[in-house]
Amino acid sequence: MRKYFLLIVLSCFFAEAFAQQQPFAIRDLDEYVEKAMREWQIPGMAVCVVKDNKVVIMKGYGVKEAGGQDKVDEHTLFMIGSNTKAFTATALAMLHEERKLWLDDKVKKWLPGFTLHDPWVANEANLRDLLCHRLGFETFQGDFMFFDSDLTTKEVLEKFGKVKPKYSFRSKWGYTNAAFLV
Repeated sequence: MRKYFLLIVLSCFFAEAFAQQQPFAIRDLDEYVEKAMREWQIPGMAVCVVKDNKVVIMKGYGVKEAGGQDKVDEHTLFMIGSNTKAFTATALAMLHEERKLWLDDKVKKWLPGFTLHDPWVANEANLRDLLCHRLGFETFQGDFMFFDSDLTTKEVLEKFGKVKPKYSFRSKWGYTNAAFLV
């Protein structure tokens, strides 16, 4: 959690600096990041700063794992877990704002082959239902059946479509990773 907080703080720091049109000093960034990594006990991280649709800096700091020797670079992939849900929701909200889709669009409008155990629910489910975890599943129900498998995304979704939800549609909240896979 502390790592993600640092990323948010760094984002705010850079946004404020650019908003005021201050010159960007890479040396200052290096010092800032290295100091923050020491204080927060973070072994490594990557930073990318984009201004006016151009990458100003993209750089790795530290190592991939505490006590390890593998250096972080601008191509290092980090496990960020459910933070990707915020990215997905933000991307969909941006498309909604641009009027390229609506959050109340039926899932089948965009994925005609979308299935769920109950065909009526599959026909009625909308994008907002996916984002709000309100398909009727209990938290994590069916999510880990295929974790770390060799199944394709299509195969996982087919199998997920056969899981019988514990609750009725839109009646309860249940954290559902597979909804974000959709």
